[in-house]
Amino acid sequence: MKIPVRIPKNAELFLKLGQKVDFNTPFHRKKGKKMTRIPLAEILDFKPEKIFIVLKKVVGDTVKKGELLAEHQAMFSTKQYLSSVNGLIKEIDHNLGTITLELDSEGSQTTMCFFKGQVEAIDEGCIEVKVKKANKFDTRETKHYFGGSVHYLDVLNQPLTEDDIFQKCIFGLALNSLDQAKIETLGAKAFITHLNSPTNIELKKIILQNVEDFEHIEKEKYPFCIIGVDNKSIYFYE
Repeated sequence: MKIPVRIPKNAELFLKLGQKVDFNTPFHRKKGKKMTRIPLAEILDFKPEKIFIVLKKVVGDTVKKGELLAEHQAMFSTKQYLSSVNGLIKEIDHNLGTITLELDSEGSQTTMCFFKGQVEAIDEGCIEVKVKKANKFDTRETKHYFGGSVHYLDVLNQPLTEDDIFQKCIFGLALNSLDQAKIETLGAKAFITHLNSPTNIELKKIILQNVEDFEHIEKEKYPFCIIGVDNKSIYFYE
């Protein structure tokens, strides 16, 4: 069986075909972007409408730190502007005499795998992960996209420990107030339930559309899940 996993846009994928992955495996790195505006007309003292004459670059060009970006030849002197950053020219404003650069932020964020299995295929924007058994179930539409281990609440009011909760997706029909407070403060990822659940919880709440699916999952007790592959479904697998 295979489950699909989306790859975010502009992400550097760390996984390879055939690789076995778990929750400690780096998944991808996505560099943050930030913008900076440079007031060249003010810095070099020229009329804003002359910016295209002064510039040595156009929109879409890359700029390296220390590279000559603009040069203004006045009557008695020549003024130059050398870039202080690496970036990409996103906009030239001839009314203000400014340019906007898109920069790669100094830091980047590495996301760990929130799924387990073996990488079976890598396509543009998606990978397929081979697992032992998997089933897909309908949910209410969700913008959330994550996964992890599942902890099942078999009996209401059963004692819950931090090991039961931390980084787990909690599956159940209802919670008493004490357990609700526990799972909200001890690092649970989400609460998975069905349409008729009375629980009002601050965590991410994933709602199964069919009671029959809820009963099936509760019986099978799949150890893992992945949520939001297509914004309206959840995969349970082992």
